Amino acid sequence: MKSIYAILLLIMISTLITFNVEGYLEKIKIAVSIGVLKYIVEEIGGIRVEVFSIVPPNIEPHQFTITPQVLYQASTAKLIVIDGHMNWEIKLVEQVAKAKGVKQNDISINLMDYKNNMTILEIPSWTGVSGRNYHGYWILPENIIVIAEAIKNKLSEIDPEGREYYEENFAKLKEEINILNKEIMSLKRKISGVKTVLAFLAEQYIAYIFGLEVASILTIEEGTSPTPKTMEAAYNTLKEGGIILVSDVSSKMPVYNTIQELSKQTGAPIIEVMITMEMGYTSIMMYNIGIINGMLLNRSIKYTSTQANQEVTWIITAMLGITVTIESAYIYKIRRR
Repeated sequence: MKSIYAILLLIMISTLITFNVEGYLEKIKIAVSIGVLKYIVEEIGGIRVEVFSIVPPNIEPHQFTITPQVLYQASTAKLIVIDGHMNWEIKLVEQVAKAKGVKQNDISINLMDYKNNMTILEIPSWTGVSGRNYHGYWILPENIIVIAEAIKNKLSEIDPEGREYYEENFAKLKEEINILNKEIMSLKRKISGVKTVLAFLAEQYIAYIFGLEVASILTIEEGTSPTPKTMEAAYNTLKEGGIILVSDVSSKMPVYNTIQELSKQTGAPIIEVMITMEMGYTSIMMYNIGIINGMLLNRSIKYTSTQANQEVTWIITAMLGITVTIESAYIYKIRRR
């Protein structure tokens, strides 16, 4: 009987310990300005954080506005992580800090504070606009590591007991990105130098990753229309065999209609990549690799009927799904080590 009691006691203690770790652990509530940052914070914070995105996935971040509800929601977070190049983000942190009576640095991470450690591209001079491009800078693998390290350090400051845990997660993320870089280089060797028309500045970073030559950028600022000169340059590039690069940012902008019309007129393919959707960074990039690879395959096959084009699109989509699944499983295996 005593042995049974002893076993029951051990089971109860074990259950309580497990429940305490995953159930009663006081998680750090964190708000992020855009979805992709949510994943990075979760990768580092793991079970010790609770993360929510301020901008819904179906809303274009540059057109987002602060409402009383958004302000209240953000004020419930212990930490706010912003990418820092949109005015509403700065105002949000200012208002939350003022409401709480604390310094902005105590409750936030502004990734612009780390820009000197990251690769920030210059806007091409031929656009007539000078300066650095802060649209989508966080999509670069090397920048993701800088961002993740900043998050790791801040979380360790807020939660010293979790320091070792955050360090381990950071090391795993770096290993994933090392694997991803090999896939990127493999595709880059195939497509480097291909002339590309971008819908918006955010796609410049995707072009940079894969070595694509940016020949035209239709929209430099949100909500603006391409100039006749820009349209002419884009048209000529596409007629000569160039491709169109669009993202889940620019697909929500008015310029997307222009992109579709250019594609119809020139027969140039539209490659729509992911930048801001709420899913894992490595999954986003593997999808981008797959969609670009798939489009190259599609371009190499000549079809005259719409049905044939639909069939090859379904084949490519299936191939992409298999590729992403295999890569995700491989990465998951690494993370379980």
